[in-house]
Amino acid sequence: MLINKEKTEEKWFINCLEFAPNSPEQNPVEDIWLQTKNFMIVFYHLCSSFKI
Repeated sequence: MLINKEKTEEKWFINCLEFAPNSPEQNPVEDIWLQTKNFMIVFYHLCSSFKI
């Protein structure tokens, strides 16, 4: 990357990490998606539309 140009790895400004898809052990946002999906499964009948 250009922003990290000639710096050593310890002084890099940006580090990219690749997470396994659908892996809550590595990517905490997967837990949020799971909670959202479970909420929709339980309460979908109470919503007349997704605008709510």
